[in-house]
Amino acid sequence: LLLLLLLFSRGDSSGAPLPHSSSEELLAWLASVQVADAELRLGALRLLQQPTAGQPTVFVITATYPRTSQKADLTRLSHTLFAASFHTALHWIVVEDHPTRTSLVQRVLERSGVRYTHLHKKEDHIAHHFKGGAARNQGILHLRENKDRIHLDSAVYFADDDNAYDVRVFAEALSVKRVGVWPVGFSGARRAEFPIVKNGKIVGFEAYMASRKFPLDMAGFAINVKYFLRATPLLFTVNAPASTGETALLESAGFTRDDLEPLANGCTEVLVWHVKTSVVVNPEFKESAPHIAEV
Repeated sequence: LLLLLLLFSRGDSSGAPLPHSSSEELLAWLASVQVADAELRLGALRLLQQPTAGQPTVFVITATYPRTSQKADLTRLSHTLFAASFHTALHWIVVEDHPTRTSLVQRVLERSGVRYTHLHKKEDHIAHHFKGGAARNQGILHLRENKDRIHLDSAVYFADDDNAYDVRVFAEALSVKRVGVWPVGFSGARRAEFPIVKNGKIVGFEAYMASRKFPLDMAGFAINVKYFLRATPLLFTVNAPASTGETALLESAGFTRDDLEPLANGCTEVLVWHVKTSVVVNPEFKESAPHIAEV
């Protein structure tokens, strides 16, 4: 364990990351030995992930709410982000739709191995209206409060906790100059929703309610961070009509179709899937396993 700590202390006092070759060596070493203290191993891995100050980063904003599958969904997403963070600088901003920050979510974040910020914002829901706007806005406001520490080549991606993600989608997000877009599998009751691309330009959309100016799923786009840091805040319209939250956000920023950048190999690859966790607990088993505090 002492050798591990010494190896990880070789960086300079500025906090810059270790050279890439050293990181590869240390990853190989970590994989080859058994570290008894899991927390120490996790801390060592976090050191490998630390970006240089001011490095372009994908800020992944996740709005979450209490439900049976919340812990399972957040755990799955945390593992995806942990894997992605070795290739792409990430910061996970998790905002709970709750009066306070809960210990359940805090424990998932502490074990994630990902750099994170834990916030909360209780939202009053209206039936058949866009949900999660208040929580996502809280994440945006956090970025604005820390804008002096953010590289302007960073990106913001709104990643719901019940979707499935290929780690490559976060690297795609980091390349965004204005608004990057890509297909989303199983969205809109389709095999996939996607922008239609001809000669490198987006000319239309195959999507639910395609008459919207930007008929995109929340998982299907990322925005360069500079648009959120301008003098006039770029925020979601809380409790907008259902299925209009995404287009309302992009329209309020003044984007046009020409601002959209087709990513994921010209919008021909699916790197994110709009899925829902199915949970079935029969009533007679609802109170079973009382010794298990959380599921």
